[in-house]
Parts: sequence; structure tokens; C-alpha cells
Amino acid sequence: MKNTILLFLFFTALTARAQNGLRAAYYNGTNFNQYIGTQTETQIDYYRDDYPPFPGIDPHNCSVRWTGRLLAPETGEITFKAAVDDGIRVRVGGVQIINNWQLNDYGTSEGKIKFEKGKYYDLEVEYFNALNEAEIKLY
Repeated sequence: MKNTILLFLFFTALTARAQNGLRAAYYNGTNFNQYIGTQTETQIDYYRDDYPPFPGIDPHNCSVRWTGRLLAPETGEITFKAAVDDGIRVRVGGVQIINNWQLNDYGTSEGKIKFEKGKYYDLEVEYFNALNEAEIKLY
């Protein structure tokens, strides 16, 4: 069975059972150089040009690490897709399923993993932006 889940809807639907969103840790620098702060977010879906996603962040030279847990809604292979400008890495259940850690004007990446219904999976998404606008959407 092949499925693609719109991840921010997945988080929203499972908030009551799994967690209250994702922990987003913001850093200046493209490799988690200077910690700025943390907030909780319910989705990974934003476009930023000249204004920062978090106070004190340089939107043209920053990195973000989202962490949380997912509750598998069904058993089967799940496809994660990312539309991103610049770099992204995604780990689900400790397995790296996306690794596109380089400058990208705007592109997509995807990775697959098998889920078992009712099981919790750790999620870690790392992102960096260098130059111009910052954009990331995870499905």
C-alpha cells in the first residue's frame, strides 16, 4: 500500500493523541551555529523573504530543527515529500529518509518508510537557508 500524507494535516489530526505540535529550535547560521530560541509549531509549511520566522533570526542565513512524534494511522509504506529552498534532512524512527543538505534554488525531495498502525515514530526534520528567501513545505 502506497500513501502520501500531507504532514501538517497529519500533525493536526493527531495532536490530541500524539503531542501538541512539533518543537522548532531556531539557529542563526546554516549549520545550527547560534541557538536563538524554540517554539511549538503545528506544521512545516512556510515562505519567508525579508522577515524572520522567529525573533532574532536572520531569514537569509538560518537553520531550524523540528522534533516530535508521529502516531501511524495505518500500516503501509508512507511517502514523505519536501519542497524546499535550500537544504533538508528528514529522519523518521531513527532512519534517514531524505538527505538533500545542499544549496537548492527550489526543489523537491522524497523518502519512504513503512509504518505500523498504532506505533509511535520519532520525527526529526532539519532545514537550512542560505541566501535570499526561505521556503519549506513537508508533506
